[in-house]
Amino acid sequence: MKSLYANASAFTLLSRQEAAAVVFAEASSYGLPSVAFDTGGVSTLVKDGDNGLLFSLDTPIEAIADKLGALLRDPQAHAEMRVRARTRFETKLNWSSWGDTAARTIEQAIAEWPAKAAWLHEQRLSSFASAGRKSG
Repeated sequence: MKSLYANASAFTLLSRQEAAAVVFAEASSYGLPSVAFDTGGVSTLVKDGDNGLLFSLDTPIEAIADKLGALLRDPQAHAEMRVRARTRFETKLNWSSWGDTAARTIEQAIAEWPAKAAWLHEQRLSSFASAGRKSG
């Protein structure tokens, strides 16, 4: 993988569903601008115009190709985005901060679970009661 990243000009993953797109952090670690759809957790890793290019899901592929092509034809803009991608990795996306963020997210989810569980339980009871009224 190292040689693929080392020889690439950009990292492109046009997935319509991404939950925790860690590959964008990996690409940034090699100083590669990322090209992606703005879906799931992608926008937490890729900032449009900063360390990559983000597109809405309905963007035509030709428009994506045009914008990426324009970036690659502009050596100064491309080099600057590469530097920002690497800098973003070093300051915000490095594996240490990634682990800290994951730990905080898990701790928050655990702390919020009792309230969410109670709410889900109420919703479930409500839907059962509603279903019982409809069938009876």
